[in-house]
Amino acid sequence: MTKLYKLIILCAFVFTGKSFSQICNASGNLVIYSNYDGGIITVNCDVNIPNLKIGICTYEAAEIHIIGTFSNNVTGVIYAGYDGSNDNCNLGVITTTILNVSASVATINVYPSVGPYTPVHGNGNPNTVGCYNCDTTVNAGGANTPDEVVFYFLNAFPASTLRSHHTQYNCWTPTTFNLSAGGNCCIMPASFSPCVPPTTPTNVTIAANQNVCAGVAATLAVNSSTTVNWFATSTSTSVIGIGTSFISPTLSAGNYTYYAAAVNSCSISVKVPISVTVNLLPNLTISATSSVCAGQVTTISVSGANTYSWSTSQTTSVISISPSVTTVYTVTGTSVSNCKNTATVSVNVFTCTALSQLSGSTLEFKIFPNPAKISLNLTSSVGKKKIEITDITGKLVHIEVTEDTNKVIDLKDLSAGIYVFTIEKNGLKQNVKLVVE
Repeated sequence: MTKLYKLIILCAFVFTGKSFSQICNASGNLVIYSNYDGGIITVNCDVNIPNLKIGICTYEAAEIHIIGTFSNNVTGVIYAGYDGSNDNCNLGVITTTILNVSASVATINVYPSVGPYTPVHGNGNPNTVGCYNCDTTVNAGGANTPDEVVFYFLNAFPASTLRSHHTQYNCWTPTTFNLSAGGNCCIMPASFSPCVPPTTPTNVTIAANQNVCAGVAATLAVNSSTTVNWFATSTSTSVIGIGTSFISPTLSAGNYTYYAAAVNSCSISVKVPISVTVNLLPNLTISATSSVCAGQVTTISVSGANTYSWSTSQTTSVISISPSVTTVYTVTGTSVSNCKNTATVSVNVFTCTALSQLSGSTLEFKIFPNPAKISLNLTSSVGKKKIEITDITGKLVHIEVTEDTNKVIDLKDLSAGIYVFTIEKNGLKQNVKLVVE
């Protein structure tokens, strides 16, 4: 009968899926005790365990005593739970205390986060509040499943290894646990996967994309084995892009920095800064005579860039032209930072038929400046004379008679263009081309 009874008990253990090993890992240094109702617990350090860590987890307040021959081995005691004050055990315990150890190794964490535990099965509380069930497959009724509690304390005590975990529902009234007795070990360390933070991305943006010209977008890139989020600042939490590449908005001249970070279900990596220099476009200034006679040779000049390329295939800053019809000339300027800009100028061409109708007689006179803007100086020693100015269509736009040897002629009412200046005395005429700018 005795053998049969033992067989029935063993089958019951196998049926429920529980492991009732006393010691989870004989080389471990972390022991955990948890329940729902709290109470008074005494942990007897009767085993020589170096660097001993003790975790206590309850929903109601607990009075914790650390005693024993090897209590000096204790280097950390953490209480993590709800720390309720209902005193369901009727022991007068309404606030958690940790006794008989130095305050420097004792910590009380009320309602702390379990942390990034994986897998997340949804059967426990996201915060550490208490654990009373030795099963991870059923809902813990607002408390924690044992795997969550083990995960919390392994992270709270870095580089620790679980030795044993004892959990129960009812009060410690009071209860003494010997380290040598171990626990029910319903969860083993191999039963969960610690969260591994993602590796920081590597900047692989080509150099040309970090040094661009105004008016374009910059394409940035990183290498990462997981999802990458992009941010506008090092402290921002607003994601402006997702993926290993990011295209910025169209940028004006200046310096910009964007940040890439790898993310997974555990956490976010360090944000990698990627800087972009945006260079000014060259500011081109183009100068040309706006109107010329057909076949007349004139020049166009440009400044503001390092090199130039004209629509005429010329590559100097000053070019000569002799258009036969009105023509638009385009120049592309390139700066030292290889940024390009364009400018255009239109040169109007007229047939200038009135010039061929003028007399070729010679009278001595001089006009300056030519080109002129708002006034023209006439120097002549021919005495009384008539002055006429006509546009290139032959229309008379100015006429006067003067005896002055030095005369200033007002041009402010004339539009920019080509004119014919004529001086006449006693039927003799002499004319010259006048350019008004």
